[in-house]
Amino acid sequence: MRAVLLIIVSLAAMAMARPEVDDNTSMVTMDIKQRQLVILKLLNHIMEPLMYKDLEDWGKNFKIEDNMDSFTKTDVVKTFVNMMKTGFLPRGEIFTLHVDRQLKEVVTMFHMLYYAKDFNTFIKTACWMRLYLNEGMFVYALTVAVRHRED
Repeated sequence: MRAVLLIIVSLAAMAMARPEVDDNTSMVTMDIKQRQLVILKLLNHIMEPLMYKDLEDWGKNFKIEDNMDSFTKTDVVKTFVNMMKTGFLPRGEIFTLHVDRQLKEVVTMFHMLYYAKDFNTFIKTACWMRLYLNEGMFVYALTVAVRHRED
């Protein structure tokens, strides 16, 4: 009877044990699980303000115009900056691919994410987009970019 109880208690202890996750891990050393967690945090409660302070700081401190060399195609960044000046679909509005202007905007957003040179630039651009651009367009561009990127 003691052996059975000991086995049950040890199995329960093993089930409750979990590895420590360091939230301060740098983006360079992130493994696939940590990268997925960051992307899931970006998609969490998409219609509400971003609730993760670290992601909010990354987005607020990232200046797209100052980081043009962090993208493989600088013409995509120039197009994006020009579109920003004319204005994207406002936050809270309904997004559809069937409106030509919205389609062009979301394709440009996708290109910004897709042509980021590294994951660091990718995630900072995504954090910036999460803070300032339309929620539906952000979700669409991010999910398509994640599907197509190698990292």
